[in-house]
Amino acid sequence: MANLIDAVNITQNLGFYATVFPFLLIFAVTYGMLSKLKPFGDAKSVNMIISMVLAFIFISFTKASLLLQNLMPFISTFLLILFFLILIFMFLGVKPLLANITLQTLVSDM
Repeated sequence: MANLIDAVNITQNLGFYATVFPFLLIFAVTYGMLSKLKPFGDAKSVNMIISMVLAFIFISFTKASLLLQNLMPFISTFLLILFFLILIFMFLGVKPLLANITLQTLVSDM
């Protein structure tokens, strides 16, 4: 009977931690930033294509991928703590300060 440790070892042997997880992390972060800042308007397909290309370029550099692989436990811990802090503040009723900010308002304010 397989347990969680066997599943982790299988995914490690398949290379998920070296390729798939860094790809997903870079893709999610860049897509989130592009969706929030809206430099290309509301074109979700453009944001997705740019995020995918940047993620593929990132994992093609082995040193960068290894660095991210070594930092992955710290990044995931930080994101988990940040998520719970945001959740706590939302339960307390704190409104986001930059709710309606776009890239165009940032550029026009300069």
